Amino acid sequence: FSKGLITPRRGLPLAGYFNPRPNTGVLDDLHVRCVLFREGRVVGGFVVFDVCMLSGEFVATLLARLAAAGFRHGRGLIVSATHTHTAPYMTPLFGTSPDSAYLRQVMEKAVETVLAAEQNLAPAVLRLGSVRDNPLAFNRRYWMKGGGVTTNPGVKNPAIVKPEGPVDREIGVLAVEQEGRVTALLANIVNHTDTVGTSQVSADWPGRMERCIQNALGYDPLVTTLIGCAGNVNH
Repeated sequence: FSKGLITPRRGLPLAGYFNPRPNTGVLDDLHVRCVLFREGRVVGGFVVFDVCMLSGEFVATLLARLAAAGFRHGRGLIVSATHTHTAPYMTPLFGTSPDSAYLRQVMEKAVETVLAAEQNLAPAVLRLGSVRDNPLAFNRRYWMKGGGVTTNPGVKNPAIVKPEGPVDREIGVLAVEQEGRVTALLANIVNHTDTVGTSQVSADWPGRMERCIQNALGYDPLVTTLIGCAGNVNH
C-alpha cells in the first residue's frame, strides 16, 4: 500500500455545492491511497481519492499512464472517490470546470502512489469483520401524505409516511496484518461525505476516521474508506 498527498494550493475552488467556494486554507490534508493484493500472478486492489468525484476520462488516462510506466495490472484496479464536498473540482460541475494544473498534480501523484504500492508488496494476513447496525446514516427522502416524495422534510414532520428507500447499515472492514500488527484497514461504509461544510480543504469524516484509528492504535496504519451507495443517504 501507499499514500500520496494531493492537497491543493490556497484559493482553488472547492466542489460539492451549487456554487464554487475558493478555499481559505487547509483543515486537513487530501490524499490518494492505493492498496494492492497479490495472490500468485494475480494483482488487484483499490485506488481511492479524497475528492468529490472522478471522470471516466481521468480514470482511463490514469490506467494508460500506469501501463506506460510498466504497471501491468490496471484491469485489476477499482478506482473511486470518497465524495468529500471540500476538495477541488475533478470534473465539470454546475458550470465550473476543474483546474488543469491541479488535475496534472493529482494524476502524477496517483501514478507515483500506485507504483510505490506495487514496490511495497509483502506477505500479509487478511482479517474480515463487520458492524451490522451502523446508526449514523438515514435515507433523506421520504414518502409524504398525499403521495409525493420530499428530500429532508424536517425532523418529526407529521406529514412523513415512511422513508423512500432503505439504508445499508453494514460496515465491512478488511484488516491487513503484517509482522504481527495491523498495517492497513479498508472500511466499506454507506454514508454521505459532507459533514464539514466550510470553505476549508478537508477529507471530511474519512480523514478524521483515519486519525482516530491511528490515535487509538498508537501508530499510523493506512485507513481507506470505500463509500457505498449513498446518494440518498444523509450524514
